[in-house]
Amino acid sequence: MRTLKFRAWHKPKKKMLYVGNAFMPDLTASGCPVDPYENRRNLSMIFELMQYSGLKDKEGKEIYEGDIMQGSVTSPKYRVTMDCGRWCANYTHKGNSGALQLYFRQDMFEIIGNIYENGGLLK
Repeated sequence: MRTLKFRAWHKPKKKMLYVGNAFMPDLTASGCPVDPYENRRNLSMIFELMQYSGLKDKEGKEIYEGDIMQGSVTSPKYRVTMDCGRWCANYTHKGNSGALQLYFRQDMFEIIGNIYENGGLLK
């Protein structure tokens, strides 16, 4: 069984945090003082959690939900999502859109950013 890993986008500070456990993230150690037990419902207003896919790109970098990947400079850019229990790379390019099942193709792509820090890459 693989270990679940997450990262969190801190919306107010616009900062990416890497956390080890979604049930009790140590966000205070990351410089964001929050008591997860105080008001769990409001955590989603502050943080956007993204799960690690268990896969790595062609450079060996861990692929998380929300990452933006590209195969080459001229190929479409792909957004990593979870769809029906499988990891997918979704694209829109020159009026066409589609998805690849990421499990079989992750070693063909390189992470070039993520939707929070580099959202303009998908335009």
